[in-house]
Amino acid sequence: MAKLLGKRRLPYIDARTEKWNQYEEYITSQGFAIYQVRGDGNCLFRAIAHQMDQDETLYATYRKLAVDYMRSHPYQFKFNLRTEQDGTFDEYLKKMERNREWGGHFEIFALSEALNVQIWLFQESFSVLKIGGPEYEEDDNLINS
Repeated sequence: MAKLLGKRRLPYIDARTEKWNQYEEYITSQGFAIYQVRGDGNCLFRAIAHQMDQDETLYATYRKLAVDYMRSHPYQFKFNLRTEQDGTFDEYLKKMERNREWGGHFEIFALSEALNVQIWLFQESFSVLKIGGPEYEEDDNLINS
């Protein structure tokens, strides 16, 4: 079961703009915190590893989990690929297996399903996109990114 870690802080992210300050204020007013993970192309998987295991260095485990889930559930993904950009489904999965390849919506959904958690994406527009799972209660399986 994932733990709600939104009130624990890691090293602080530098304030960049007034908009960033407003965004951070909004996040903290909701009871969450912003965590800094290394931005090396593995940042999605690092963020998930941080929330699940409190250790972003385990990112490769979550990359593999996402790809394995997509490979075993192709009907949930392959018809939504942009083949001119992503190639075939198999080519896409091979690309996603590579270190430093950016993860996106497919990978977030795959991780949500594989881990049986709902992932909340706090967007710059101050809205929250909830991916996967039913509406969870506050202490249930919830990952905040």
